[in-house]
Amino acid sequence: MVKAKRSALAGMDGKRNELGGPSFSRSALETLMSDPDFAVLAAGGSAAVVHHEEGGRSRMLLLIGRPTAALLEEAEASARQAGAVRVAVEVSPDSPVLPALETMGYHRAGEAADHFGRGRPAVLMEKQL
Repeated sequence: MVKAKRSALAGMDGKRNELGGPSFSRSALETLMSDPDFAVLAAGGSAAVVHHEEGGRSRMLLLIGRPTAALLEEAEASARQAGAVRVAVEVSPDSPVLPALETMGYHRAGEAADHFGRGRPAVLMEKQL
């Protein structure tokens, strides 16, 4: 597992969320690092936050930088370790990471018309583990 170190949080503070959702502040990331239901990961200059939900699903909430295969594999490994059987990601339809998710085996499972607010839709992507 490539868990992010506290020293990496400064580089993640307020950076653009490539999924289309909100950015996370350093203090929010520090809080998430201490919560066992979350994984804050970093690999190859990219970072991700994964929330392990009840019911066998984990959800990727934040993706900073290019989604490297190593980072997505670490997110999936974290989900498996938490007992998840699938990973979900809500991503903007115009996000540059959408093709990378599809290449890694994520499939389109639906859409949400106003997921990101102000008429900004999301595509729900899922992957069975």
